[in-house]
Amino acid sequence: IYTYLNSSPNDTSYLMNLVIETSNGCVDSVYSNIDVHPSPSAGTNTPDTSFCAVDELNQTEIGIWIEGQSGLFDLVWENKGVIDTLTFPDTGNYVVPVVNETGFNEYRLLKLIQRFHNGTCEAILNDLVRVTVFPRPDTTLTITNDGVCSPVVSEIQASYGYLSYVWDYGDGTRDTTDYGHVVHHYENSTVEVAIYPLKLVIETLNGCVDSVSRNVTVHPQPIANFYPRPAKQHWPNTTVSVRNFSSSGSWSYHWDFGDETTSGDRDPEEHIYDAFGVYGIELIVFSEFCADSAVKSIVILPPPPLADLSPVTSACPPVS
Repeated sequence: IYTYLNSSPNDTSYLMNLVIETSNGCVDSVYSNIDVHPSPSAGTNTPDTSFCAVDELNQTEIGIWIEGQSGLFDLVWENKGVIDTLTFPDTGNYVVPVVNETGFNEYRLLKLIQRFHNGTCEAILNDLVRVTVFPRPDTTLTITNDGVCSPVVSEIQASYGYLSYVWDYGDGTRDTTDYGHVVHHYENSTVEVAIYPLKLVIETLNGCVDSVSRNVTVHPQPIANFYPRPAKQHWPNTTVSVRNFSSSGSWSYHWDFGDETTSGDRDPEEHIYDAFGVYGIELIVFSEFCADSAVKSIVILPPPPLADLSPVTSACPPVS
């Protein structure tokens, strides 16, 4: 067995001469041309890279160069642990798109095979590209007391373990923490529903940034208040009027006058009681989400006693 080498970029022909001599001294020879193709080569010009995940594919490109004689090439490579073959029509520079998983991804060139009409040439390769994809932060967010009445104490919980958390509460206040749990006070002093656009920006130790936005809804809180007149009176005066001093808003109203009569008006007419006694008047001011109440007492006293003296005008003596 004899090995022919060709270090040139072109085919090299060798003339082989075989001389055979028999035991009787007879000699003959034969000549044959042996064509030796140059060995092909390939590699990658893509450096190791790392980046933050951008989507589910995290697609990048691997640059591959192929040198040798013109022809068809099969490149055997390992794609994240899976052996596969890429076919290229000729020498040159190529770009191969790859899909990267979160974490470490390795792409290794193993072997280059060049096809000829009368055979193949192979070259063993060992070129490696590493692509590291850092995960984006988990932006799961939970909020307590969302959609309730003002004032609100909301606990806001994000995932732990990241470098920084930048909170924009949507009410003009901001905060930066190194932990994923905060407590924030929301107030709504208007008569309309307030929606605060909460936004959280999270940064990981590897510099990956992501954000999440949520709306925090705070309903206006009614404040019930009224004034009964008069607060105290004597029978037979039993008429009581009430003035509603509750906070402004699109509320509903429920009056309970304490004598099994009610009203749904904002400003009910005068109320007349049927008997003297102590009555608790309750006003409930409410919306679909919020309510407040106020209770005040009125007193209707029994009529005062009336003195009646009739003198004795005739009697038998002695008279006292």
